[in-house]
Amino acid sequence: MLFISRISIPARILLLCLIPTIGLLIIGAMILFTDLEKVRQERSIVAVIDRAPAISLFVHELQKERGTSADFIDSKGGQFADDLKAQRAETDEALAKFNAAIPEATGVLTKPVFAEPFKRSREDLQKFSQIRTDVSNLKLTVGEMASYYAKTISDLLAMVEAVATLADDVHLVRDGGGARECAFHRHEFHSTFAGV
Repeated sequence: MLFISRISIPARILLLCLIPTIGLLIIGAMILFTDLEKVRQERSIVAVIDRAPAISLFVHELQKERGTSADFIDSKGGQFADDLKAQRAETDEALAKFNAAIPEATGVLTKPVFAEPFKRSREDLQKFSQIRTDVSNLKLTVGEMASYYAKTISDLLAMVEAVATLADDVHLVRDGGGARECAFHRHEFHSTFAGV
């Protein structure tokens, strides 16, 4: 108490104002940190949403390749060889775009809802070359071949659904200008994959 009595009145007033000011600065810093984290997460999601055309194209080309492969197997290799070769080239181009668009799951995309189907799709794609070789050599039935393609496509579509879930989790879809753009992308996403 003796210490406070030696401090001048202006210094006491300054000390009294300084304590709540420091508290407000700490609270403000905490709010700012939280908002910055949300912005980072939102940017991660928007980046993936913006890559929807690459996922969509890849899914579409995989479906076309599945159909052409089925025709080739059904004909016992007697027909559709040229069609299959051409379709594989288109699928390879779409795969390259997909790999460039989403090389790895980072940030908010490391959450299991996205990371698990992403990992499964990568594992599926490691078998892609062998599946194609087996199709070319007629070592697979139509059902075996279609099963591989269906699983791969399913995992890719699970990634799409995960993006919508994650967007909701980080409150990306809310009122405001950015939300309208995000809502448009989500509508585009769901419209793209509605018929798959």
